[in-house]
Amino acid sequence: MLNRCIENLNPGGVILIREADNNKIKKHHRTKVTEFLSTRILGFNKTGKNKELFFTSLEHVSRIVKEHQMSIEVIEEARHTSNLLIIIRHIKNVAVFKEIASLRSQ
Repeated sequence: MLNRCIENLNPGGVILIREADNNKIKKHHRTKVTEFLSTRILGFNKTGKNKELFFTSLEHVSRIVKEHQMSIEVIEEARHTSNLLIIIRHIKNVAVFKEIASLRSQ
């Protein structure tokens, strides 16, 4: 899904992701508990039909972002859980894209 979002991101665009980093072992256990409670017990977060939770790592997200030559910034790290707020920015030259678009329209 992240690949599709990045591929459709406009020049200068931004993607915000709130994700739990499963590489942070101690903090991640707390995240799993809170996500279980919020999806299965309290019901204010939703899961798919199979009801399984999926967590990735910041390393995996970073690799995808770098493959697309975007920038990545982590601006928030939770104190007690593995939750992160990740900002992905389209850093390619906006002027070049405008020039290509104008050539295509001619």
